[in-house]
Amino acid sequence: MDRRRWMLGAVSFLGAVSLQGILGRVPWARADGQGTVIHWPADLSKLQGLEVDHVPLIRVQPAGERKDLVNLEIQVGQRLHEMTLLHAIHWVQLWVDEHKVSQMTLTPGRVVPKWRFTLRRMGSMRVMVRVGCNRHGIWANRLAV
Repeated sequence: MDRRRWMLGAVSFLGAVSLQGILGRVPWARADGQGTVIHWPADLSKLQGLEVDHVPLIRVQPAGERKDLVNLEIQVGQRLHEMTLLHAIHWVQLWVDEHKVSQMTLTPGRVVPKWRFTLRRMGSMRVMVRVGCNRHGIWANRLAV
């Protein structure tokens, strides 16, 4: 390995160590199988810091008289995430049992980060929502339905 590549690696490592020293241990940031860092909530009952604005919250509502359907209400953050040109959620993905069933691309300034989906209930399902913030990366949450 040449000296320049080693120095860049060392600087990146020291930057990560320094950031961890400032933030403390970050249990909610884990890489997926492809190396992408995805932020998961440490505790949904005690959201703090960036989690308050970025964690997608999932609520399950009955779908009226139809027992085979379920409504999911999804919003990004306890306080709705801002949608300005400088800071916005640019995409949302809905996954059911490890299969992506929907992806939306959002336009800053035109959308409130809150949605409702209706799904056909198929036994027990694991629902996951991922959102991409242009400033703070990918945030996710999951729920067994």
